[in-house]
This record gives sequence, C-alpha cells and structure tokens, in this order.
Amino acid sequence: MNPLVRTDKNGKTCRINLTIPVCRGFCPTYEYGTHEFPHRSQKSEVCVPEGGKFERITLTECDDGADATIRTVTVLRGAKCVCKA
Repeated sequence: MNPLVRTDKNGKTCRINLTIPVCRGFCPTYEYGTHEFPHRSQKSEVCVPEGGKFERITLTECDDGADATIRTVTVLRGAKCVCKA
C-alpha cells in the first residue's frame, strides 16, 4: 500500500492508501565493441507498462472544505509490463 496525500492551496488535504502496480524485472541489456566508430554498440531496454486503462479514484478521506480538484486521482490499471528500448 502506498499512502497518498493531496493538498490544496488552502492547506486542506485528502488522503488514501493505494496499491499502485509498477513494472519491474529483467530486460536484456548488452554492449559490445566494434572496429568502426563509435567503437561500441549497445542495446538497452527498460521495463514499462503497456496497454491497460486509466481509472479515476475518488479520495473519500478529505478535510472539510477541501477543494474538489484534489478529491480524485487517476491510476493505470491492467497494464502488462514489456521491455522497450
């Protein structure tokens, strides 16, 4: 669970504990030398989310008078993790 606190310009806050999916894992990365300039070649990839759908979540634990703009948060749900350069 990740605690999230949003604060408006008047110091009022909204709070929620969220489970935020993250991509992690092994993506192939390699480097090898060449006899031509630039004397190396490399491939680097990172694990990133692909697909999924954005979901708007309403924060229900808010101070009285908290601004409406801090009462929601948008998170990505259902994405798969892929390796991309």
